[in-house]
Amino acid sequence: QDQCERLCSIFSLKKKGKLRWSTRSATYELDRKEDAAHCVIESQSWQRGGMRLVYKMKDGSRLNRSANMVAKRLIKKEHATAVDMLPFCRNTALAASFRDSFYDRLKKVDVDIQKIFFVPCYLYEYQH
Repeated sequence: QDQCERLCSIFSLKKKGKLRWSTRSATYELDRKEDAAHCVIESQSWQRGGMRLVYKMKDGSRLNRSANMVAKRLIKKEHATAVDMLPFCRNTALAASFRDSFYDRLKKVDVDIQKIFFVPCYLYEYQH
């Protein structure tokens, strides 16, 4: 079998409230983006990192239909839970929060802003 097909619910992390600079912390909640998205993931990993394997993925959802995607899974846990994967999504969301705050401060002093882009991070939930 070269591919794995699944119906997935798609979530992103949404920041609750303002980032508190004094503690450098923020609270996030899961924001459901779509239900029953048809996803096709290649069975062979494409890349290997220190903690995760990376697979090519096609997502048929309205949210990501035209984008090339990758799916990542933990090397030590084939079917990870949301709790296992949330730290990776939270790191991306936190970096974007810092970027947005940085942009706000630059605008106040009339500094030309160079774009800093982060690849969107979604959490896909499926039944196995």
